[in-house]
Amino acid sequence: MQVSPLIFEPIYKPKIWGGDRIFAYFGRTRTTTEPIGESWELADLEADQSRVRIGPHCGRTLGELRADWGRDLMGDVPLFEGRFPLLIKFLDAQMSLSVQVHPTAAVARKLGGSVRVKNEAWYVLAAEHGGVIYHGLQPGVTAEVFREAMLGRKKGSEAFCRDGPEGASHKRLLTPFSSSARSAAWASMHESRSKRFSASTRAWAARCRHVE
Repeated sequence: MQVSPLIFEPIYKPKIWGGDRIFAYFGRTRTTTEPIGESWELADLEADQSRVRIGPHCGRTLGELRADWGRDLMGDVPLFEGRFPLLIKFLDAQMSLSVQVHPTAAVARKLGGSVRVKNEAWYVLAAEHGGVIYHGLQPGVTAEVFREAMLGRKKGSEAFCRDGPEGASHKRLLTPFSSSARSAAWASMHESRSKRFSASTRAWAARCRHVE
C-alpha cells in the first residue's frame, strides 16, 4: 500500500450570502459565477466526498482512502460514527447568516436519522470593520427579546478562535455532519432579503425545542 501526502479538490457551496473572496484570498481560479459561501476542504459525508486532486491517488475519495488505509491514515484517532472525524471548510459571509442551534446528544438520540451531534471551532482569517459573531444568549433573554435583538454579540476580529459546543446558539472546523436547526426568528428578520428558511427547517427547530 502506497501512503502519500494528499491534496484534495475543494467542494464549493453556492450560498445567497456568499461572494468571491475565497478565490481571491487563496489565489484560486473562479469556477462559477454564483456567490460561493463555503469551500469544503475536507469532507467525508454521504453526499459530499473530498476527492484527491493530484498525485498517485488522484480521483480517489477520502472515504475510500479512510476505508483502505485504516490506521495508516488515521493513526490512533477514532472515527466519528464510522467516518473521518472532521469537516473542514472556509466561509465567505458577505451577508448575515442564519442563527443555528446544533442538537445536543440527547436531541440527536431522540430525533435519530441524519440528526447528529455537531461541534464546531472557528478561526477568523479576515474580518471587515464592524463584523460580528453572535454566540449564545445572555442570562434572562426571553423569546421576545431574542426576536428583537441578538444579544451576546462578540466582535469577529482576525485570528479570533472560538469553540462552539453542541446546543449553543451561534453564528468553522466541525464534526462531520452538515445539518443544523435554524432560528425562525432570524429568518423572519431577513425574509425580505433571503428565502433560505423552509417550512421543514422550522419544523425541525420546533421538534428540537419539544425534545429539550
